Amino acid sequence: MTAVSRLVAVEHPPRRVNVYIDGFNLYYGSLKGTPYKWLDPYALACALMPYDHVAAVHYFTARVKPTPRNTSVHQRQGIYLRALATLPNVHVREGFFLLKNSRQPKVEPVNPSNPKIPNPANPTVEVWLNEEKGSDVNLATQLLMDAFDDNFDLAVVISNDSDLAWPILMVRKKFKIALARAEGEYLYELRMTPIERTMNVSEIRLYITPRSYNIARIVTLNDLGDDTRIDIIQPQFNVNLEPSLFSFDIPPGADVQKIDD
Repeated sequence: MTAVSRLVAVEHPPRRVNVYIDGFNLYYGSLKGTPYKWLDPYALACALMPYDHVAAVHYFTARVKPTPRNTSVHQRQGIYLRALATLPNVHVREGFFLLKNSRQPKVEPVNPSNPKIPNPANPTVEVWLNEEKGSDVNLATQLLMDAFDDNFDLAVVISNDSDLAWPILMVRKKFKIALARAEGEYLYELRMTPIERTMNVSEIRLYITPRSYNIARIVTLNDLGDDTRIDIIQPQFNVNLEPSLFSFDIPPGADVQKIDD
């Protein structure tokens, strides 16, 4: 017996729907090599939810750069992003790519016990890695802020990236979370209160800029009424830092107190 199912639209009072799309996950997971690479995401959302009002589609991606093997990839992507920008309800949110070098094992000869994992006998070679940064965090932040501003009745997330699932689950288990506007400042304030008072922290406050979604300030409070405030001023990304910045030599004659775990 073969079971056949189909999606049936059900009439109901229209809901405000926001759609959040991880562009590269959608492209490589469903669109690459198909006739639908020039997808209109707003039209897709409307077709899937005909009895709802699609208020906004947020499309998260990063600008690619030409490579020797694909010299025009950035031009095609640029045309598509400009086309998306002409749609009134579609908002393109851009992250960035981080190019770095890394040593990786060679593929050949394949692992005789399991060809799907690296062969431990193979030597490693220096390769360039081009990693997308920011899209998953930007998507989660946009979703969070839209929920705070009551911008939707239903949120639809199109992605297969589960990187944030575990930390979000842990935060929800460990903290009660509330959102507010920071008094006197145009910042979002995310307040996290520990559910189990096992640590000397009564509350953690994260202050987030509405447009860039960067963390501008971190404040921790303890049971004694003390607070520690860290202001993040002029943050920089993709900065090459010297390894010596992360080493510390104990000065001669300094007293060292060992704290047991």
